[in-house]
Amino acid sequence: MSYSVEEAVKLLGISEKDLYRAIEEGLLPATFKDGKWFIPPWGIRVFIRTRRIIEKAEGGNLFSSEKLYREILGRLEVILENTESFKAFEVILAKNGELLERIERLEKLLSEKDLEIERLKVFYEKELVKKELEITKTFEEKIDEFKKKIAELEFIISELEKEREILISGKGFVDKYKGEGKSFWERLGKMLTWE
Repeated sequence: MSYSVEEAVKLLGISEKDLYRAIEEGLLPATFKDGKWFIPPWGIRVFIRTRRIIEKAEGGNLFSSEKLYREILGRLEVILENTESFKAFEVILAKNGELLERIERLEKLLSEKDLEIERLKVFYEKELVKKELEITKTFEEKIDEFKKKIAELEFIISELEKEREILISGKGFVDKYKGEGKSFWERLGKMLTWE
């Protein structure tokens, strides 16, 4: 979390002009991003401590140009730069910035992938509808084909049943051989006995 210029002015109780001057002179650590200055919470603490030290030394003003105050600020800056925690913090800040950039890139990539997924979803839904229509059409054609075959088979079965009835009754056979004067049963008996 970082403070905006407006928030920092309220926290520190100084004017906006003095705040920009403190940033410019290196008294207030800040980062410039997207055209705005942001002050980290530790930067506020450093500025407050520096201001207290300077105000205690002969009741001076933080922004005076007296040599004593500049010397104190210089020493504080050297102390801060040489502390391991400050260096570690700078490393963490740099890594944090890299991670934020990476997160932004990944979020952008994720949103692109979401759009691609939506496009593919629409495409495959259309394809699925086409396939369903093709399958339905093919299925209906097959049903019609089977109905025709069933009708043909029913006709053949009915014809075979008619022939069967004729054969069972012997009427057709007798009519066929009527000119010979023998009935079906007579001819059958002759065939079975081999007379």
